[in-house]
Amino acid sequence: MKLLTNTKASENWAPGSMPYFIIFVIILGFSTVVFLIIINSFLAGSVEIPKNVEERILMERFYNSPDCFAYEDENSRTYLNTIDWNKFKSNTAINKCLPSIGSKYAFKLELDNPEGIGRLSVTTTNWAGGSDFRLDQRNVFVYHDNKIQNSKLSIFIQNA
Repeated sequence: MKLLTNTKASENWAPGSMPYFIIFVIILGFSTVVFLIIINSFLAGSVEIPKNVEERILMERFYNSPDCFAYEDENSRTYLNTIDWNKFKSNTAINKCLPSIGSKYAFKLELDNPEGIGRLSVTTTNWAGGSDFRLDQRNVFVYHDNKIQNSKLSIFIQNA
């Protein structure tokens, strides 16, 4: 029984199939490049960061960070979405709150309270006024006189 006695395949390999092998490698390379370009176009859109992410993070800092206006009790527990009225009344607290952004954004915050505390407005030092701003409103709580009450925080944003 002779299984591997045929030698004709080894004789025809080099001279007969070399052009086909070169064409195959060229087509394979072209297909790989096209495939990578298509995958790259899909991935580029999936990792795009929305434009207003930085603004949203900075706005949430106002009412969620103890360095800003968030209420912090005597046990150093910070209450999210709760503004300390005494911190908010100090106009210098807003500038201490955002030291790392420089002059990229300017903010004006207005706190409305239907329970009678009143309305108060604070601004960063680079706030220019005028009508060129974006507005975002949030429902928050206000800590005042050992009570927590509902309120609305209006955040005005300008490009400085």
